[in-house]
Amino acid sequence: MKSRLTPWVCALVSALSCTLGLVGSAISAPSVRRGSTAVCAEDPSWMSRAPFYSKWVGSDPPEGQYAHVVFRPGSTRLWRLIVKHRLGGDSRTDQLVAQFYAAGVSAGSDMYYRSPGGELLFQFAECVDGNWSVPASQPVEVPVTTGTVTRYKAYAVGYSGTANFVIEFGPNIRPPSGAPQPSVGSGQPVGTTRFSDTYFVMLHNTYAEVDDIGGYLNRGLRALELDILDAGEWQGHPDGPVVKHNPFGSGSGKRLGAYLRDVTGWLRSHPGGGPILVFVDFKASDDPGGDWSGDEVDRVDRVVHDVLGASMFTADQLYRSATGGSYAAGGKSLRQAVSEGRWPLLNSMGASVVVAYTGGRFSLTDGRKVANETLGQGIEYIVSHGRLLPYGFFCPEVESDPAEIEPGRAVHGISTGTSKYLVCANLEVRDHYQVTANAA
Repeated sequence: MKSRLTPWVCALVSALSCTLGLVGSAISAPSVRRGSTAVCAEDPSWMSRAPFYSKWVGSDPPEGQYAHVVFRPGSTRLWRLIVKHRLGGDSRTDQLVAQFYAAGVSAGSDMYYRSPGGELLFQFAECVDGNWSVPASQPVEVPVTTGTVTRYKAYAVGYSGTANFVIEFGPNIRPPSGAPQPSVGSGQPVGTTRFSDTYFVMLHNTYAEVDDIGGYLNRGLRALELDILDAGEWQGHPDGPVVKHNPFGSGSGKRLGAYLRDVTGWLRSHPGGGPILVFVDFKASDDPGGDWSGDEVDRVDRVVHDVLGASMFTADQLYRSATGGSYAAGGKSLRQAVSEGRWPLLNSMGASVVVAYTGGRFSLTDGRKVANETLGQGIEYIVSHGRLLPYGFFCPEVESDPAEIEPGRAVHGISTGTSKYLVCANLEVRDHYQVTANAA
């Protein structure tokens, strides 16, 4: 089964994972080569066999203090860095605190985490000809303490160049507002983590991979994808269109609303178990050029809201959360408001379902433009027929230019005015899901 790492980034221009923020995108890990970077398959058993290093005995981050890790590759190859803490005498007590993937001399990533104490361990790996290779040479610098901050640096000398990471900690180290702060050991994010700084793992085409959405959510997964077809006379059906990848494939015949009721049913029996992120992907039918008119996109958005009811976290709720007030035509746009005011904290959304619309009409000439036009025309129909905002979030494709989602910019295929309603986007996949996430 294919899995997908989904950074819900924010269209915003604030912390680490915001501009696609949520603005979010289903990101899949490809199994192909692209350019100069080979893609290495994940092998948990290899990861456990490969050596970890600890070279700062007595200078490890104390329990409870924040640590700031900055990882930078120094070549065009894909590099990985794993950081963990050993709390006891052997590997059975290890706690993973950070894992980074990056490629390119201008790439990199950083993260804050609260130390669980114990001994800090790290492991560099370089992707060489499709296989992970641990560099033979991994020198370190002597830790330097300035005031209350301790800082140290480690290097890896690989086939194509070097990589390095810096870690600093101290009683006054604090993550900036909204920066990703994974918890260690608890499996739950700390209370200051925002929805826009959270990554969701999901199965691509979830409906085709699992028979029971409730069982899927019971496994700890909180994101799913539902493809919908503009086929048949679905517009008058209370559950909307059929969920299916294409008109020729097999399917259960189950409609969008039925799947959404599976989600709300699970939430009712698991209070506070969310938020749950649902991608609704508009697919082409046997008439790809005539699919998904503006009124049909509006109808899908209404069906979703009718079925989810109070469980749906709407664009209006996001605006109120970001500004403290109601949206008004002619006032601050949704995109600008969220860029300035941020998404809510993750732990405040436990009863919520967030719906992201992707895809659109199909074209062989400029597929991204035509698909984005579908979403843009849907928004325009909605706001010209009595609603100030859509219920769900429209996430167009931004491909290699995530800056399209920034306030003041127009997304390809969507006007500048309509782009002001966008706070999420679909980002083109890179050589590895973490490289894509770094771009987000």
